[in-house]
Amino acid sequence: MKKNNRKYHYKNPLAAIIITALFSLFMFHLQRQNFLKQIQLQADDVHFRIFNQEALADTNIVLLAIDDNSLQFSRQNRVPWPWPRSFYAQILHYLKSGGAKKVLFDIQFYEPDLDRSETYAEETDSEFASAIEETNNVILGTLLKEDSTAFAEELLTLGKHENIPQKYSRSFMGALSPITTFLEANPKIGIINIEPDEDAVIRRIPLFFELNGVNYYSFPLSAISPPLKLSLNSRNMILLDNSPLSTDRNGNYILNWYGEGGADKTFTYYSIGAVLASIRDLHMKHQPQISPSIFKDKYVIIGATAGGLMDLKTTPVSKVYPGMEIWATALSNLLNGHHVNILPDWLNYILILIFTLLCYLSQFHIKSWISNLVFVFLLIFVFIIDYLLWNFYRIQFPLIILIFSVTGIYLLVITFKYLIEDRDKRKMKNLFSRYLDTNVIDDMLNQSSTIELGGEEIEATVLFTDIANFTTFSEDKTPKELAALLNSYFTKLTDFILKYSGLLDKFTGDGIMALFGPPRHAVNHAELACRAAIEHRDYCRSLSADSNPEANFHIHTRFGINSGSLVAGNIGSVKRMDYTAIGDTVNTSARLEGVNKIYGTSVMLSESTYKLVKDQFICRKLDCIKVKGRNEPIFIYELLAEVNDENREKYCWIKTYEDAWQLYFDKKWAEAKDIFEKLIIEKNDCVAKVMLDRCAKLINSSPNNWDGVLKLEVK
Repeated sequence: MKKNNRKYHYKNPLAAIIITALFSLFMFHLQRQNFLKQIQLQADDVHFRIFNQEALADTNIVLLAIDDNSLQFSRQNRVPWPWPRSFYAQILHYLKSGGAKKVLFDIQFYEPDLDRSETYAEETDSEFASAIEETNNVILGTLLKEDSTAFAEELLTLGKHENIPQKYSRSFMGALSPITTFLEANPKIGIINIEPDEDAVIRRIPLFFELNGVNYYSFPLSAISPPLKLSLNSRNMILLDNSPLSTDRNGNYILNWYGEGGADKTFTYYSIGAVLASIRDLHMKHQPQISPSIFKDKYVIIGATAGGLMDLKTTPVSKVYPGMEIWATALSNLLNGHHVNILPDWLNYILILIFTLLCYLSQFHIKSWISNLVFVFLLIFVFIIDYLLWNFYRIQFPLIILIFSVTGIYLLVITFKYLIEDRDKRKMKNLFSRYLDTNVIDDMLNQSSTIELGGEEIEATVLFTDIANFTTFSEDKTPKELAALLNSYFTKLTDFILKYSGLLDKFTGDGIMALFGPPRHAVNHAELACRAAIEHRDYCRSLSADSNPEANFHIHTRFGINSGSLVAGNIGSVKRMDYTAIGDTVNTSARLEGVNKIYGTSVMLSESTYKLVKDQFICRKLDCIKVKGRNEPIFIYELLAEVNDENREKYCWIKTYEDAWQLYFDKKWAEAKDIFEKLIIEKNDCVAKVMLDRCAKLINSSPNNWDGVLKLEVK
């Protein structure tokens, strides 16, 4: 029996690497398909919701919200929406007095203000422009358009001129820009373009844009002050103050969400209505509701959260998320280096390869139940790594594709094994189910072994049985009765053989040929054969010869056991073959079974078997014989009992017998005869009777050329 590695080439480590490398390459490209991308995105969203980091959000970023209370405040003061631009001018002066670092307007001013009964658009726009110029810390949002929407030429003078790689910068043809009056006030421009993913969830923002050959920064990147140093490393990754920014394949910056959006959640919110009331209080020399000093060194983002103004978005952490808080999140990420780290493609591929290779090898090289546990452990391990990398390092681990890859290779291997290996195993099971105990067959199959067609030479033990005086016992039975008796007899006898992993080779009329050792290469094959014979003999001692014919069969069963080299395998023709063994070892075992009748014994061993079991069993030397068909004589032994204290005492007389046998072998037949006579009287030993008769004949004939070898001329 040989390992499958030669037969099943896909188990070879090199083949396993090639197969899993190709499978991993397929899975690596498959992960870019939309359905897997969406599953991974949903998994990432769950990460943000479960492992929130609200405490890490930058407290120097605050939001002024045009909320429902603000609109109500303005209505109470008879100022309908939209508000005159003078309101924003007052807010800028108020924030400047408090020492705000930057003010970001997530509000578009691409049209002039409205004329009102008490104000004119030109005046209110001019007032706001003056405030922008005076404070010198304003970022105005600009929406770029893919069509050629007209924009003020002054917008181009406010752009950047860094050489941003094209993969990171998206080109546009037009823009909805602030009106010229505001652009001439020299504000900073921040691009507010943002696109949700296919499922309408916002997860990322572009960082760089191009309009008419001029580059622009995204809204939050424009706000960073002092400006962070932008550069490129050798792999064309953008460095922000020498810290690499992880972007997706399209150059978009993935947002690291801190927690739920909205007032009193992650970032600090103030109602603009309360700020306007505070401005009024200051003008009236009253204590303001909100002190301007609260905004010292703060990044202040102004935007709308009122339901009617429709600036609410869907994000991974909330279905209703204020648009301006998206910019707050991005700004906090960039200022503090709270980036979502993306693994490079090559590392993603290596991870897929490692996990699929481990799963592949485990399915072929360890027991099935353990390999299934390995599969489950690999899945659990993927989740553990994902948790650790995400929770502590915000590394975006390819969780979904690894789960699909490990599961896919597992199912592929299971299918492969069923179609190829399990087919062979079913053939083996069908072949050996007639010969072997089912537990032995299962063990063979679990060891992923196969039978070498044509036979192989192995060391094994052969056991032959026969029923003494079978013809006498059966002569008064009908064929049907005899068949029923033999079936019952063989059923019991084969139970002892199969119990000790014997392979039932064939039935020989009223006997059995069994092999111990093949097909599993059991190293204790001689011991197993002896235990089967001993257990059957012990069973026979509980039977009575008068009870029934079947009991007579068992009581008169003889065993011949021999160990040595033989050829075992599927032997026969192409159309018909059986698993069997051939060789001199088999022939000698058959001869030994018949030799029992000379000595009146029931279990006879060859010397080769005796040497293998002499420490486990009590045996006695019977004779030195030359069986028909062999030129070399062999010593034969009777198997008596298992070695233990009780049996040592019970069979202590064997030493006396062996002393007598040695005298016999040394041609001291008279001395041997006296001892054999004593053993007959004391133990009624049948073997002693045989040896006594032989000694008497030798004393009378006194042969000169006697060598102590009994030559048997019959089989």
